[in-house]
Amino acid sequence: MADKIPLQIDAEAEIRIERVRKHLPAGNDLILIALKGHLLAEEGLDDLIRFYCKQPEHLDDVEIGFFVKVRLARALSGHIVWTGRWPLIDALNSVRNDLAHKLESPKLRDRVIRFLNLRKELAPLLYDPEIDPTNWDAVAERFRSDISFLLGQLTGAGMMARTLEAQAQPVAPEGRTTSGAPLS
Repeated sequence: MADKIPLQIDAEAEIRIERVRKHLPAGNDLILIALKGHLLAEEGLDDLIRFYCKQPEHLDDVEIGFFVKVRLARALSGHIVWTGRWPLIDALNSVRNDLAHKLESPKLRDRVIRFLNLRKELAPLLYDPEIDPTNWDAVAERFRSDISFLLGQLTGAGMMARTLEAQAQPVAPEGRTTSGAPLS
């Protein structure tokens, strides 16, 4: 049996969790929930991408679109944790794009319901009751909850990446460098 790797909430994850608490709004404003949820997801993707870069400062002034960020983050970290987050991120992006290009979109409700159904299909929860799609308050509450779930997955992926990287670092014997050379 493989050794278990201890996974603890690290400082970066604490920051991400606090940002979600602070910025993901309560209430039934689907537009605000979608836009802020999308921005928080983008931050999570940025964190994953930057973690895997040897010199992430070279990305500071680079404008990378959300679609490319999703593909890049998946290419770099797709082996970690739950793969269902990628279609959910794409579905959230579809909601956000609809909002960004149409002030009053007739497709908004359908795109949000598609996101909710996709989360339910990919990650059924223990308590996952049906909601009435005509009840805007219930839809908004579930949408916020499912975005929180997705953001938790992104935070978990970052924590797992940092934990695995820390576990992979060689430990030097006392008095020696990791290359084996004696310390001066």
